[in-house]
Amino acid sequence: MDTAKKDKKNIVMNTNPDFEGYISTRLKETKGAVEATSSDIHEIYFRLQQVGHLIEQISDGIGKTVGTFYGHNVHVQFRWLKVDGILICFYEATSRVVDHDMVKTFMKSILPHLKPGAFNDAMNVHNTVNAAGCVRTVESVTKGIKHIENEFKWQNEQLQKSLKIKIAEKELELLKQS
Repeated sequence: MDTAKKDKKNIVMNTNPDFEGYISTRLKETKGAVEATSSDIHEIYFRLQQVGHLIEQISDGIGKTVGTFYGHNVHVQFRWLKVDGILICFYEATSRVVDHDMVKTFMKSILPHLKPGAFNDAMNVHNTVNAAGCVRTVESVTKGIKHIENEFKWQNEQLQKSLKIKIAEKELELLKQS
């Protein structure tokens, strides 16, 4: 069944009748919310993994117009990560015009069940993770340590290659001078 149609401006719009139900279910399962850009989420993904959290990316980015501000739509984009099996929502106002108070009020209205401390910005994601009840395991911490070891090994290899190239260039320069 085709779930998209074009409006008068040839913009594809979602017309899936289960869309609101899908979002509603996803939001009910959400235990934390973080205001974050896509770059923030990318960094958070790796940082949480490094300190031993098991991370699963939920790739369905979904947006919603949450109101208008002086005649302009205010749009919010949603993405999710599962952290240690617990769903965390990452949201970002992506419209040209943004009323941050409107966005915060909207987010609190659609996630009234979140515990205190579960709403934060990207800088304080650790507070959201703690408030949501995400718990690291011995297995996840071991994976995090292995990830850090592998990253260090790779960086060390890159440094060694770079130093060898610099030494070879210096030796070549000395040979040319003699």
